[in-house]
Amino acid sequence: MTFALRGQMTAVNSPILETLLKSPIKHDIGSHGYYHEIFPKLSRIEADEELAMVSAGMRRLGITPRSFVFPKNRVAHLSLLEKYGYKCYRGEGGIMRDGMYIRKQGQLYDVHPSFYLGQSVTPAYLNRIVDISVRNRLPFHIWFHPWNFGDTEESIERSISEVFLPLFKYAKHKEELGLLAFETMLSAACKVDRTVI
Repeated sequence: MTFALRGQMTAVNSPILETLLKSPIKHDIGSHGYYHEIFPKLSRIEADEELAMVSAGMRRLGITPRSFVFPKNRVAHLSLLEKYGYKCYRGEGGIMRDGMYIRKQGQLYDVHPSFYLGQSVTPAYLNRIVDISVRNRLPFHIWFHPWNFGDTEESIERSISEVFLPLFKYAKHKEELGLLAFETMLSAACKVDRTVI
């Protein structure tokens, strides 16, 4: 998975960040800005300062973020992402509006957001999208916020068991058949670029 973290998390004791850093699975730890500012509203100088703070905070933890998720998916200042060594970002849009793809923009890759899991969906609907992705050899980029699973322990457990786990079980079966591969934003961009992470 790609975890896009606010830079502010690098300045506090964060159990989420600690768990990611200790995970035996190598996740893609990317950036979601420092203060979650909307990038088109920032001047170039302000955006540069925001990215510099992210880099400094992540560097203290031994992380070099290469994936960027714009706050509110509002894209701007792509040349600054290149300056700070990012390889990919999540652009604007979605499956219902403009499809599923990974597209090169300058030196960066736009890993297009296919589906926002925060919507009320059924596993059957998600499985159909997986089937479309497999059949057409298209990337299916699912994204969500941790709070999209609910605001109580019961609602979170229900969302995970009734939506999230069935989706991953179905996708895992497709992977076992050799029809699908799980990728992070960074590994997918590198695969398209044919480079090594």
